[in-house]
Amino acid sequence: MKKRIICLCTAMVMCGVTAFSAVCTQPPEPSNGLTQTAYPLQNLSSEYIVEDTQLTTYYNGDSMMPYVGVEAFISAMEGVFDSSALRSTVFEEDNQYILQSTGDEIYILVADWQEDTITVSSYNFFYSFNQDTVATDYEAHIQTVALWSTEDSAITLQKCAG
Repeated sequence: MKKRIICLCTAMVMCGVTAFSAVCTQPPEPSNGLTQTAYPLQNLSSEYIVEDTQLTTYYNGDSMMPYVGVEAFISAMEGVFDSSALRSTVFEEDNQYILQSTGDEIYILVADWQEDTITVSSYNFFYSFNQDTVATDYEAHIQTVALWSTEDSAITLQKCAG
């Protein structure tokens, strides 16, 4: 079965300063109706040291929802993220792209292009490969007021409607 791009409804990830809204396991072929646009990515913050670069986005037909290659996004955001703390694998026979953190705690992201889902073993996955900020401690003076869950459980994000 042909691979399809997986769309997330703008899942907020990492430390609150970035988001990725799609997964693309490999650059799409022009024949599948996707168009691509390269945008300059310029660091406007002194919080992280990120090189200016370009990020290619993909669009399906007239849709305004951008699709971004996960590895291209992480590479472009090197400085916010530590790409050396991640390992990726594609399992063609299972229609899955796996991204695994390699730190003290192991967390896994599974993008399944057959089911149009992305599942993380824990929401902590999104924090497992962040770099520390250069100037600001965002956790200073934060008090926990309430906990909604005390268990570490998997989260599945499904394809956007429409």
